[in-house]
Amino acid sequence: DPKPARWYQLYKERPKDPWQSNYIYLCPGIKNPNGYDLYSAGPDRKPDTSDDDWGD
Repeated sequence: DPKPARWYQLYKERPKDPWQSNYIYLCPGIKNPNGYDLYSAGPDRKPDTSDDDWGD
């Protein structure tokens, strides 16, 4: 597939959170229902627990 003339790749791989897990993306978001949420499940690697890192 040809790439658009002005396209460039930011990352070769998706970045991981500090615990080497994938970030969680929700659209629509829970905290941002008119947009999206991007957060880390935290050190226990389980979403929807008290150590989730929402970055706020």
